[in-house]
Amino acid sequence: MFLALIGVKQGGVISPRLFALYICAIIEAVEGTKVGAVIGNMLLNIMMYADDIILVSFARICLQRLLDLVGEFGLKREIKFNPDKSLVMVFDKSIRKTQKNEIINNPFKMNGLEIPLEIKMRYLGIFYDEHGSHKLHLATKMESATKRLAELNRIGIYSQEMSAHMKAQVYQTMIRPILLYGCEINCYNTGELKQIESLESMMLKEIIGVHKKCHNTDLIPALNLNYTRETIKYYKCKFMIRLLNHPLTAKLIPNIIKTLPAPRSNYVCNLSYLEEMFRNLGIPYNYEQKRYEYSIKLITESCNSQIIQIDQRFSENKTRDRVVLLRELLKLPFHQMVNSVNLEILAINPFHYDEIHIGGLFGNESTTSEPGLN
Repeated sequence: MFLALIGVKQGGVISPRLFALYICAIIEAVEGTKVGAVIGNMLLNIMMYADDIILVSFARICLQRLLDLVGEFGLKREIKFNPDKSLVMVFDKSIRKTQKNEIINNPFKMNGLEIPLEIKMRYLGIFYDEHGSHKLHLATKMESATKRLAELNRIGIYSQEMSAHMKAQVYQTMIRPILLYGCEINCYNTGELKQIESLESMMLKEIIGVHKKCHNTDLIPALNLNYTRETIKYYKCKFMIRLLNHPLTAKLIPNIIKTLPAPRSNYVCNLSYLEEMFRNLGIPYNYEQKRYEYSIKLITESCNSQIIQIDQRFSENKTRDRVVLLRELLKLPFHQMVNSVNLEILAINPFHYDEIHIGGLFGNESTTSEPGLN
């Protein structure tokens, strides 16, 4: 037992709620200034997650005012803001170099301490740069996924003693979440999606031991996994439904939609999350009135429809016989496949396997196949 004289106890059950009650006043104070970024008819000047704060403004003088207010609040409430962990970023492609130099020469300050101007930052595990591009985030996550695969070599993920099904589950649990982290809000173009699929294919082929030229379209269902693009779309639709069900973001989304430009013919890198969702969901755009013909109900129904379709396709892939798929991927005759992976055929039907004893490839259990293996 110990006394917490400052702050709240880390890991305490009621610590998050106590901290929220303590810090809530800073949100009210910042919103009361009526300065910041105006989106549609809604003011947005502060975003918080736990003790991470983002202040937003279209003007330099307004941002400095918000920083002064937050600094004074910290002094009154005995909250110390670390300038080494704080930064300023300018998201504006049209800003001139002279304007950036002006910010560098006359930096923003909080309680007399300078806050540096940066060209990239990390917030809640997602990397941003000054151009609003997600290339840095994608490169970082691909590198992290590759490092995690190397670390998993210690538990024998490359070992022939671990079944292919177990390897696929380890990949899905410990590697894919790293690679796809933040995909709900990042809008990857065709080339970036191919990079993700190529890396996933390479890692799966390495740990399973199949030939590098085998098709990814056969490998994924053979390992009882969902396709990468389908998974990303699934996450995006789930995320959109959560946004629409939350009272705050449900008000913000219609205001953001009002600021969206007309649909662009080409799929560009800097497409926004809502633009990509409307494109995928087929939300129509009225060029005469310059607005999207949408409703919250229409978006919700379209997202649910996409989720159901993805689940159905995944269920169809699961019914395919994974042993046959892997045999085709390895490019081996059937009798060689049996010898190489320790399969013992107990009874053979002309159309499918009635019963197969699996050893080596999917584990050491007897399983009935009708016709697929679970």
